[in-house]
Amino acid sequence: MGVGELPQLPGPLDGYGFVAALPDEARTLCRRSPSPGSLRALGAGRWLGVSGIGEARAREMARRLLSEGVCGLVSWGTCAGLAPGLSPGTLIVADRILTLDGASYATCDWPTANVVNLLAGGAHRGALLSVAHLVTTVEEKTRLYEQCGALGLDMESAAVAQVAIEHGVPFLALRVVVDPAEASLPAALSGAVDGWGRVRLPVLVRGLGWHLESWRELWRLARHFESARRTLKALAGRLEGSFV
Repeated sequence: MGVGELPQLPGPLDGYGFVAALPDEARTLCRRSPSPGSLRALGAGRWLGVSGIGEARAREMARRLLSEGVCGLVSWGTCAGLAPGLSPGTLIVADRILTLDGASYATCDWPTANVVNLLAGGAHRGALLSVAHLVTTVEEKTRLYEQCGALGLDMESAAVAQVAIEHGVPFLALRVVVDPAEASLPAALSGAVDGWGRVRLPVLVRGLGWHLESWRELWRLARHFESARRTLKALAGRLEGSFV
């Protein structure tokens, strides 16, 4: 089933708060570009928060959303692929969130199961690993996959899950693969991106230098990110009710 053929989802997620790390991820849920660190009402009791990268920012934003009265939390955005064969743009519906210290947080049964059933062939259900650093190499992705068996990884979902558990509200994670398990990221990227995903161009250019393979990796990453954004936008468009 292609991304453009996703059916209507039965669960509108009315009243839920969506935590997106990056403005570009958040923009798939609303027409106007949200600013970093902002909260935005989406209609039907839904709220969107742009947290920034990492668990501390995600935890703070999840708590801010709960203060607005949301009834559940969604970790929304992109991730790296860990399982072989997951192509850019593949949706991962997490059934649990893992951490490297052995913690495991189960997601709610609804609407996760419904999403997977309706998006057969377009979504994968399984574990998502949450880590504290940017993973850039194929070798580290392979090691993490062998260690925990997670389908993908991000840097925020565990923090959002912890806040949901603390407050006794439902939680789910909907993440779309950007860089697959078979792809490395340019090593220079980790030092050139700030907490909101904004690239410090002079730092990046100096880091990439004349390494042509690093420039190719960067070009592939840009294409893969657009594939992931298209999936997120298609998914948002099929949530019952309209985002504004």
